[in-house]
Amino acid sequence: RQIRDQAEQQKQQKEDLADQLKEQAEEQQKQADKTEQSPPKDEESGEQQQQDQEELSDKSKESSESLDQADQERGQESSAQQDLQDAMDAQKEAEQAMKEGDQERAAQKQQEAADKLNEAAEKLQQEADKMQKGEEGSSESGEEGENDPDQDPQDSDEQNEGNEGEQEGEVDQFAKDLLDKERREREQRTYRTKGRPVRVEKDW
Repeated sequence: RQIRDQAEQQKQQKEDLADQLKEQAEEQQKQADKTEQSPPKDEESGEQQQQDQEELSDKSKESSESLDQADQERGQESSAQQDLQDAMDAQKEAEQAMKEGDQERAAQKQQEAADKLNEAAEKLQQEADKMQKGEEGSSESGEEGENDPDQDPQDSDEQNEGNEGEQEGEVDQFAKDLLDKERREREQRTYRTKGRPVRVEKDW
């Protein structure tokens, strides 16, 4: 249950962050279109565009920090981390191009940033979906064990000890395999108890 709760929380974090990155990608796309189609007419207009881009860069930085924190909790780096870093690098280059008055390059870098933000969002969503599937598989296996009337109380203790010993992390294929292994061992013990006697070595 503890593992399932942790997996659910981490899955929700990834989904929220994926939605956040999608919104940022849309904003960055609009900014790229604006930079390309409407070059600043004066210095004040140019400064406003730079300020808008800096705000988008700050949002990306906050998202990166949130993803870092989530990765530390899971003890595993997300595949979206590199895409998010690439987006931040492109945003910095776009800011520099704006300061130099190179609107064409600025728009190009803004477009790159928008694409990378979208890629990061998609990878986070895929990771969240994968965690959801692993969670459902583990839940079904766990329910089979709870509803088995032939299950030995000692088996339950062994299974609980195994769960407590697992490291924190997402409910993945490893957890499902562990539950399947416990169930197979339980069936073998039941067979030995109810089936034919097990051969033992003669002591005479």
